[in-house]
Amino acid sequence: MFTKIAKESKKNFLEWLINKDMLVNNEAIYLINYFINNYELLDKFHFVELEGLNKAPTTLEIRTKCGLKERQAHLEFIDKNKNFETNSISEVIHFLQYNPQLEVYIGIKMEKLLCIEILDIIEENPFYKDDKINIENVSVKAEEFLIHVLVSQEKKRLMKAIDLALDKRDEAEFLRFSKKYNELTYRFPILDVDVRKIKRLC
Repeated sequence: MFTKIAKESKKNFLEWLINKDMLVNNEAIYLINYFINNYELLDKFHFVELEGLNKAPTTLEIRTKCGLKERQAHLEFIDKNKNFETNSISEVIHFLQYNPQLEVYIGIKMEKLLCIEILDIIEENPFYKDDKINIENVSVKAEEFLIHVLVSQEKKRLMKAIDLALDKRDEAEFLRFSKKYNELTYRFPILDVDVRKIKRLC
């Protein structure tokens, strides 16, 4: 059973993209504002995982500043039924205006650990049935983010303790906290947190 996401939640996420300066250029901002201002459209928009996005008949991939590769278009819109594909924002808007009945599946490409905001509006993609992803994968990402935050906080605490030990010229304390910091860094590389390691924190 698929969970229906409220239009207000989708609108809030789109506003967040603009406010956090995540979009590549003014054209992308214009497109997102068009979505926000045409509130009824949001019922037809479904934010899904990028993996499997191409299985849906009508898709829009939006690439943010932290998800854009060199020489890559900042968006890609595809409608398989009408054999239509474009990277032009004006063409996307024109197409949607003439096809208001379309259900559009949207993928947002951004840095993995910056995607916590999107978790509230991710839906299952009915055209992609791989059990390894979708809602279960969203839960994993949320857990990954939580671990990332906890590890970051602990490393900051240890760094303060190390600095204090240096100020006091306390070699024993310095070595003790340095060892803990190095162990934490080794077990939980900050940009690739393994969820399975959470039990080892205990």
